[in-house]
Amino acid sequence: MKKAYYIAGTIFMFTLMCIFSTIHAECRKDTVITFMYEPGTSIKNNFQRTIYKYNAEDKLLEDLSQNWDRNSNDWVNVKKLNFLYNNNSIEHIYQEWNSVLNDWEFNIKYLLQYDSLKSLTATLSQMWNKTDNKWENTTQFINSYSVDHNLLETLQQSWHKEDNTWINHSKETNQYDANNYQIEHKMQGWNIITSSWINTSRYKFINDNNGNVLEKLDQKWDNSIADWVNDVIETYIYDANNNPTNYLRRVWENSNNQWENHSQFIAIYNSNNQLLEKITQNWDHLNNAWINNLKYIYLYDINFKPTVNYEQIWISDKNEWINNFMFTNEYGSDGDLKAIEYYYHWNFSANYFDYHIRVEYICTHVVNGNSNVNNEIINIYPNPTHSNFLNVILQNKSNFEFIDLTGHILKKGVFNDGNNTLALNQNIPNGLYFIKIDGKSFKVVVER
Repeated sequence: MKKAYYIAGTIFMFTLMCIFSTIHAECRKDTVITFMYEPGTSIKNNFQRTIYKYNAEDKLLEDLSQNWDRNSNDWVNVKKLNFLYNNNSIEHIYQEWNSVLNDWEFNIKYLLQYDSLKSLTATLSQMWNKTDNKWENTTQFINSYSVDHNLLETLQQSWHKEDNTWINHSKETNQYDANNYQIEHKMQGWNIITSSWINTSRYKFINDNNGNVLEKLDQKWDNSIADWVNDVIETYIYDANNNPTNYLRRVWENSNNQWENHSQFIAIYNSNNQLLEKITQNWDHLNNAWINNLKYIYLYDINFKPTVNYEQIWISDKNEWINNFMFTNEYGSDGDLKAIEYYYHWNFSANYFDYHIRVEYICTHVVNGNSNVNNEIINIYPNPTHSNFLNVILQNKSNFEFIDLTGHILKKGVFNDGNNTLALNQNIPNGLYFIKIDGKSFKVVVER
């Protein structure tokens, strides 16, 4: 049972992100309910539930997580996250439910601060002291940017309670070329004894003219020789549409002073730049050959929306692919994502997945006053994107904003009627984002 709950919890945390995956702009998901099926049957039972509350501007105010209690046959509180918005700062407050006291208890608080360009400048984390009933500092991150607004440095500091002061912990610095493409990411640790920064590791990048990473070199700092030594090198190949089609990972072998194969993937896309198949392989040193590892298969409907995703594992003894994981998307007549079915851990003897989970979304349709945009057909692809580009097809010239999950604008401008290409900053992390077009929001996923 612990294994089942672990797997379900992991999948549930992933699906919670889909609260932001609005396929149709007027659908705002207010409740996500997760069901777990009894193995090999169509009997589903309540498992977990998340309820979201918003303010008048549709900004998330509360994220409440509950588990189903079979004994009481009711939902019981587990944790909740509240958001407080104040100009250029957002406060995240985590609370946990105390079933003995039947009340909420503070746990962790994060204060995120942004500059006038909506870039994150500082993050302060605090823990609740139950004894003194107050928040206490733990860690802070401070970001600095270039005149081109590229992230130059992230400084991490830890709170020293005895001295009531911040102590350096680690630092990450970035370098860019004339095209604002990242060419180096270096990590350092703070030496308290010498009060100086000590190198730990770094990544060096080679990019093409489109900003795609062609090579990523991972090096570690060797104190004995006071120099960088090779560790891992990754190379990428892209098609004409900037989709990564081949990836090769090699590791440095000190014994013979050369790079040796480790793993690779091969990817295939459709004419809409959507991923169709991805095969990962590991290098067999004994036979000097590539051995299949995992295969991912992606299916889409006529509207280019993802419908099915398979993960298969290679069984060398049988020389065949075997199902390992699968999920299917279910859409309503309005195009909104209504449910996701997850299947995990293939049972060879019983010929079915041991774990079957269903996640359902309860939607509130938000009225949008821009009737012109509501009736307009807008196509955004590839979605997910595996490169630094998105294609947007519009019928009318429109203003747009590219927004992260906190509501901060990362990029804005104007799309012309017809086909448009949106270049993404290569430094933004993978995850969920929005493209807001004249007041109508569309979810996009970055998976590079």
